[in-house]
Amino acid sequence: MVRGDLLGYLLDLKSEINGITEEICQPELNLLNGDYDGSISESTDAFLNNLNSCLLDLQKKCIFLSLIFLDNPQPALQDISSSCDELKVSATTVCAIALKCPKSCGKTLLSSWNSYLRNIAQNLSSFVSSLHKSATEHDSNSVKTSIGRLCHDVDAFSKLPKSNKKAAIIAAQSGLALVEDALEELTAEDFPLRSSSAAPGDASGSNDIADLFDSLGMNTHTVDPVIEMDGDNAHSGATGGMSSLADEFVSLESILSDVELRQLIQNSIGLVKTVKACLKKACSVLDEPTGSSNTEPTMSNERMDEIIECCNKMSPTCDEFVLALYPPRRARLLESEATDLAAAMRKLLQAVTGETEGSSSSEHPTVSESINVQDKQIDILRKAIEHNSNKLSTFLNARTH
Repeated sequence: MVRGDLLGYLLDLKSEINGITEEICQPELNLLNGDYDGSISESTDAFLNNLNSCLLDLQKKCIFLSLIFLDNPQPALQDISSSCDELKVSATTVCAIALKCPKSCGKTLLSSWNSYLRNIAQNLSSFVSSLHKSATEHDSNSVKTSIGRLCHDVDAFSKLPKSNKKAAIIAAQSGLALVEDALEELTAEDFPLRSSSAAPGDASGSNDIADLFDSLGMNTHTVDPVIEMDGDNAHSGATGGMSSLADEFVSLESILSDVELRQLIQNSIGLVKTVKACLKKACSVLDEPTGSSNTEPTMSNERMDEIIECCNKMSPTCDEFVLALYPPRRARLLESEATDLAAAMRKLLQAVTGETEGSSSSEHPTVSESINVQDKQIDILRKAIEHNSNKLSTFLNARTH
């Protein structure tokens, strides 16, 4: 029921808009649900034109309402009530259209739309809250700020890619840029070689581990009665297990010289450069013109989405690996992160070639010389992954065992 005062109208509007925001921002938003056939929907353009038109109408209604609250003196209460009702209708229309988004246009494209629609919904809610704040606290600055953010996101949505291919290219290039940042960080002259308090041969890290085991009632130098065994098992099981467990925590700075630490970083740089090369390959494959001849089949939306899913995992995995290279470095942690990074690269190349797990066949047969060239490039990248990951693993094993 509409109340007869200004605050009443605003509270009704706020409640209505918050409900719409919750519907658009729910985790299981229909925008990414439904049957997925990987084909391009003929209704995509019509859907976008309709949604953009409604978003512009929503923006117009918000701007008009903000001008009312920024005007001095304010218009009649009836005019404010009418503007609030029009904004409710406009917001409800946007929500209804958004939830009918064609599912077949590709998950990567839907994801980009979904992200901006949620931002718009959240900024719309903030805008309505700022109107209430303006009415109660006479704070016009919050209204100006919130309407500015809302208009920015509406304008940005109109410039989003309108095909899954374009959205995939943008997503892959974004992932590549993040990995390039990580590589720049790793190759910087001021990248720390060792902790400021550590020096070659410094056993402080080992002493810390010994203290840890002592506090747990275990001794790294003698066999603890709790895990003591008879005969050969006592040596191989208890002592070896304790040594291996301690090695998990020992800082590499305590056992490696400066020259060896630089070599470790150089070996790691080689692995990150391979990540960059794999992502560049993914970008080039996604950006290739397809369907221009009988020998160039069109890449399905499903395959594009699979490539992007792998690309999206590369930057976080690479970041974890680079983070493990900062002192104090732990050999087993570093080796584990390197293994994860190599596995992620292998999976990306599988997606790029259209292969499935455990299969060497691609989505389409090799039918042109250009595809043969691509196969050679993929083969080179796979060899680079194995070479650089094995090189790092061999280096670590040789110095920690």
